[in-house]
Amino acid sequence: MMKHPFRRLEIILLVILGLQLALLVVSVPGQRIHGDETVFAEFAYFQAHDGYPRSELYRGFLDYDTRIYIYHKFFQWVGAAVVWLFGFGAWPLRSTSLVAGVILFYLLYRHMGRDQSLGGRTGFLMAVAFLALAPLTFKFVKLYRPEVWLAATGLGSYMALKRGLERGQLKWMMAGGALAGLAMLTHLNGAIYVAAGAVVLLSRKKWAPMGAFGVAALAVFSLYFVDIIGHFDQFWYQYTGDPSFGEGERTIIGSLLKLLDEHKRLFRKPEIIFTSALFFISAAVNLWRGGSRHRDFYVYAATCIVTLGAVAPAKTTPYAILLFPFFAIEVGRLAATFWQSPGIFPKLARFGLITATVFFIADSVVEDSLNAFGDKQHWVADNRRLAAFIPPRTGVLAPLDFVWDELPNYRIAGWRVADWRLSDFGKKSYTIENVAAYADSLGIPTIVLDREPRDLLGLQNASVGDKQADYEVVAHFPSIGILVLRRDQR
Repeated sequence: MMKHPFRRLEIILLVILGLQLALLVVSVPGQRIHGDETVFAEFAYFQAHDGYPRSELYRGFLDYDTRIYIYHKFFQWVGAAVVWLFGFGAWPLRSTSLVAGVILFYLLYRHMGRDQSLGGRTGFLMAVAFLALAPLTFKFVKLYRPEVWLAATGLGSYMALKRGLERGQLKWMMAGGALAGLAMLTHLNGAIYVAAGAVVLLSRKKWAPMGAFGVAALAVFSLYFVDIIGHFDQFWYQYTGDPSFGEGERTIIGSLLKLLDEHKRLFRKPEIIFTSALFFISAAVNLWRGGSRHRDFYVYAATCIVTLGAVAPAKTTPYAILLFPFFAIEVGRLAATFWQSPGIFPKLARFGLITATVFFIADSVVEDSLNAFGDKQHWVADNRRLAAFIPPRTGVLAPLDFVWDELPNYRIAGWRVADWRLSDFGKKSYTIENVAAYADSLGIPTIVLDREPRDLLGLQNASVGDKQADYEVVAHFPSIGILVLRRDQR
């Protein structure tokens, strides 16, 4: 017989997790490319093949095509290792986030599974169900992005810090600091875990442990500067010239002002609103019931939230995933207690928790189902069709998504930089002649236009054989909005 047989609720939670896993598997084929996935993949490809990251997509922009000094170091090293071992492709790279997700769930089990003050096994299953249902987790755990890695390393850092405080051992403080430094090496937003650990130790007046934590974090993060030594001028040139780093946000005042807008991240869209609401209601109820036993947790989580608001360069919702392990712990702990003893909660608390949970589950089911069964993007097959009209081993000006999986076959200059260049002088410069001149300046004989630039240039009705500037239309795929032009060699 099992020493601790599963209760009925735990069986229900296991069934929910099984269904959610099946939905995740269904959602994988045709999952659309998200944001900078393509750019990260290109960095990893060149890191694997050249030994350092660079970008043909950003050719002519801040010398990125020569070498890049600002990138998500550990995350890209993992990606480069995958490319080196398994070759370039979306699914080998995307699988790294799935690995990070498994690590995250395992760490949650280690943290909660046997700790009755956190709900024990029931609390753990509640926390995992919360994470698995959360729309952002469901979406990003299968994309080649660093958020899930950050969440896993951040939770690991907190667990080591907590154990160090309980046992009074510096080795755990150093482990916590090292993992916080690794998070920061993965993405600079990982600084929130360094700050959170330091604030917890400062509030406890643990000076020696704080020193051990800080030294270990600095030692690991110092690897960020290995390839910058001797090239600081180029690093600074790229840092100050890239608009994605937010020039007005590099000051202390700018960071403090960003805190006033943090609600725009945590309550920005349905994919995050109900996740955040359930956490904050759970935290309020837990604190009302007496949260002194978990003081360090609340100090750590609050510092993470505040610091993320100050350091993150934008209010995009994916960065909230860095907070999700702590959201899950709080929700799981309260849910386990609520299920076992609902009568100990006042009516208002019961109403708030039940309402927030119903809305969270309903929204998650809708968002996750749309992600699994909604609009699909068969980029590899589509790009293979385009490649039939483009001579191999030549240059091509194309949308970023053409990288999948044609990067090894072409020198691809990204349309993003072309768009920036052509927009410098307003919409009047957005003409086929100027696009052709830009391609010529890069020595590129082929231009691929997706729907938006094709329509802006008035080429939605172009036919094969039409002449545009010094280029000829060699293929048009109206169903996917793609037009291929090649320089007339005659």
